[in-house]
Amino acid sequence: MSTTTTATDTTLPPGTVNPSCGHCRFWEPIRNCEGTCRRRAPQLVSQLFMQRLDPEAEEYRPDESAVWPHTSQNDWCGEFEQEPGP
Repeated sequence: MSTTTTATDTTLPPGTVNPSCGHCRFWEPIRNCEGTCRRRAPQLVSQLFMQRLDPEAEEYRPDESAVWPHTSQNDWCGEFEQEPGP
């Protein structure tokens, strides 16, 4: 039997900050419980969109953009850094 530990477990020692995205200095909230991780530079993503270059033919072209990873405030990774205190 295996045991899984998540960032939302309540077994942290008293006074310890939950090491999740919502408490990380690199996390930027965007709405509700969602945000973006700004730890590293945005990552290039590519999607194929259909573009009709000729009415008789269908051709595809890549649409590329750079985005920061979207995360939930309860997600976590190994690069957590506590947000600065007041």
